[in-house]
Amino acid sequence: MDGVRNLTVSSASNNICNDTIDDFRNQVYSTLYSMISVVGFFGNGFVLYVLIKTYHEKSAYQVYMINLAVADLLCVCTLPLRVVYYVHKGIWFFGDFLCRLSTYALYVNLYCSIFFMTAMSFFRCIAIVFPVQNINLVTQKKARFVCVGIWIFVILTSSPFLMSASYIDEKNNTKCFEPPQDNQAKNHVLILHYVSLFFGFIIPFVIIIVC
Repeated sequence: MDGVRNLTVSSASNNICNDTIDDFRNQVYSTLYSMISVVGFFGNGFVLYVLIKTYHEKSAYQVYMINLAVADLLCVCTLPLRVVYYVHKGIWFFGDFLCRLSTYALYVNLYCSIFFMTAMSFFRCIAIVFPVQNINLVTQKKARFVCVGIWIFVILTSSPFLMSASYIDEKNNTKCFEPPQDNQAKNHVLILHYVSLFFGFIIPFVIIIVC
């Protein structure tokens, strides 16, 4: 009897500890995402407005900046769904399709932003180090081609994030933005994040630092 009672007490303690951690996470995430959503929406909206109003200057730098502002603005627009999710203590109300789409859209716009900053750094470096030889490489037309290429590349290569589906947990709550319960699916997600970290952060970071 003592063994059963100890096991029950231990299980109850673990559940209380997990609930406390989840509550803390939900409060932190909902607060941070709310702040980022508000500041990011108005900040990027203002930047985009200024860039569009001054677009008559027609520089390659402006093309990259406009695409960067659009990607950042779209990325921020996916965050309110996460705010609602964490405010409601990790319960998802919007269906599996929107769960997949919001995760996919977040990563698409996040990596587009990173690649636009990388392209800006690279071509700015080329223009400064080799100004005469590569004057035709940093034109507005070339910048448009590069930006279209980045959008297409990221949209296609980010498609595995559409696998991030919602699921029902042991408490019969619908979950989203969480690691999958199945071990095989969890391993696939882990590999996907490692690959994304390498190609979507480490390589661009090195290029930006070097340039």
